[in-house]
Amino acid sequence: MANLHASLLALLLSTLPLTALSRRQQFSDQILEAGASESSGTAVSAAAARDNSSSQVECGSFPTKWSSSAACGGGVTGSLIVGCVSAQGLKNVDWLFGVSDPFCRVRLVDAKRTESRGWWNSYKKFVPVSETFHSKTINNNLDPVWNEAVEFKMMCPQHPDATGRHRYQLEVYLKDGDMTKSNFLGAVHIPFDDILGGRVSGIQNMPLKQNQADSGDSRSTQGNVKIVAQWCPTGDSACVQKALRDSGSTRAGSSHEVDCEQRCTRKMKPKLGKIVDDVIDDIKDAIRADELAEHYDDLEDHYEELEDHAEDRGDHHAEEHFDDLQDHYEDLEEHYEDQAEEKWKDARKGMSKLIERALLVSRETCGPRVGAYVGQAEHYMNPPPQKKFKGKEAKKAISQLKRVKSHFDGVSGCIHNRWSKGEFAPLREEVSPSCAEYYQGH
Repeated sequence: MANLHASLLALLLSTLPLTALSRRQQFSDQILEAGASESSGTAVSAAAARDNSSSQVECGSFPTKWSSSAACGGGVTGSLIVGCVSAQGLKNVDWLFGVSDPFCRVRLVDAKRTESRGWWNSYKKFVPVSETFHSKTINNNLDPVWNEAVEFKMMCPQHPDATGRHRYQLEVYLKDGDMTKSNFLGAVHIPFDDILGGRVSGIQNMPLKQNQADSGDSRSTQGNVKIVAQWCPTGDSACVQKALRDSGSTRAGSSHEVDCEQRCTRKMKPKLGKIVDDVIDDIKDAIRADELAEHYDDLEDHYEELEDHAEDRGDHHAEEHFDDLQDHYEDLEEHYEDQAEEKWKDARKGMSKLIERALLVSRETCGPRVGAYVGQAEHYMNPPPQKKFKGKEAKKAISQLKRVKSHFDGVSGCIHNRWSKGEFAPLREEVSPSCAEYYQGH
């Protein structure tokens, strides 16, 4: 169908002096480009809202870990310092071109979830639940020394393993840093609960093991790795500094926030964004359908005129040919008129129901108190037009929707900032029922 449309438009351009059509197309393009331009501007304003959400968009205040300890078990707030110190006796996987070029990869993973990776999905790995840290690569060395560290700042209203759905582990992978691929050199996995409980603390010399996420992974390993795994409660800077010194470093190479997948905006933000994007897409689709209907209407008129000329000349063969083309373009015109009508209908309905749908999503994910702040986006909305969003109306509607999406992003950014300060709005299904009820009720 797409090829047919392209061919028909090419024929249109070759057979008509499309002055009027070009003007209409340019105007339609301006509307759509304006939407795209506003989208870029909205991305900037949304980023600004995330960075300055406390002053731009409000979201209220939320309970802290300490106030919810009875219902949630105390939560997890603090810093996990992980140091990649050194390794000894690594396997050589570059035997044709020197020796291995090892680097250290660190992240938190969920040992109850796996995903396929590698060429042809040849092996499984645990699903990561944090950002990933990579050390520098030490070239041609089977006994590398990195002396690097990473900090995971954990802010979780409840222990990630509390519901039984997850089992968090610290994962340290050693890999060979080739230009084309990274060969496996060995791994270490430590249950997060062992680190949090102090059963694993400080410097650890550990043998490298095979891929624990896949018992069928035959990639072999050898050697040992020296790491630091230290849990430091919030505010214990002496603990952090000691862990960094043990790692051979004066500061963490990077710092990553970890919310234990419990922050409610993980679901609220993309769902709210999709609600807005769907309405914008309906408006743009309607504009394009209108434009095509007008194109085909002009083609129909053009071939009707050619048919009349053929009839005047007595050229019955040409007359019949142009009559067939006229009927064809009339059918296409009616098709796109019907499509445009449906899209305008969808767009009007989407705009009229947008805030209602957004409130439902926000209440289901982040709770009724957040819904009140999400609902403030209604100030950016005018009542939806009862007819087509022609010309300026279409541009205005898209602009309104972009501002609504920016407001939604601002609310999510505000919640993120509150979360970083220890005020939590957890996702109901990621915490225990008692914990969810406590936060939803406060």
